Amino acid sequence: MKRVVALQHAPGESPYLVGEALALAGIDVRVVRIDLGEPVPEAVDGAGLLVMGGPQSVYQSHDFIPREIALLRAAHQHGLPTLGICLGSQLLAAALGAAVRPGVPPKEIGWYDVTLEEGAQHDALLGPAPQRFRAFHWHGDVFDLPAGATALARSQRTAVQAFRHARAWGLLFHLEVTAAAVDSFAAAFPDELTSAGGSPAALREGTRLHGAALERLGRATFARWAALL
Repeated sequence: MKRVVALQHAPGESPYLVGEALALAGIDVRVVRIDLGEPVPEAVDGAGLLVMGGPQSVYQSHDFIPREIALLRAAHQHGLPTLGICLGSQLLAAALGAAVRPGVPPKEIGWYDVTLEEGAQHDALLGPAPQRFRAFHWHGDVFDLPAGATALARSQRTAVQAFRHARAWGLLFHLEVTAAAVDSFAAAFPDELTSAGGSPAALREGTRLHGAALERLGRATFARWAALL
């Protein structure tokens, strides 16, 4: 059975719909719990690499940050299908030489539109997606487009919401979440939500309006990533 290595940085930020798509494709997921002190693998022991989100920042002094950047760079150099989500996309951008920095406050938290760029038209993951859709966001940091990468998506507040470089994809927004995941984010980081002008009630209303469509899009998108493995 093929296997994907997944790095998890927070209790409530598991692979969710990515893991579901991989399971349906008969692909095993080895989850490495960075948040519980498990070490970053020295090499990718599998067919692909998945790096999830978390409350940390690329520019903070965490021992795992440079190790994950090195692992992402090695996976990219070996042509392994790689997917970074939220913090994972920031780490991937850094691995490819791009600057990562705090965005303009407040943090982009909630349900906001994502617009696909022209470069996404024939993309293996986002090509079949609607040109504009409502996605879930929870981030404060942003990054420049890595040199040689293709910009795939933007939002009103963030110029680079998704990119591709060879067989590596970075998604700053959350396409992997379920309704339970959104509730988990709100419960885990209430102060961030409040400081961004949001509330659990507003998030739940956004989930009611847009969650089912996002889940359908997420399942289809991650099924395409699983097929690359």
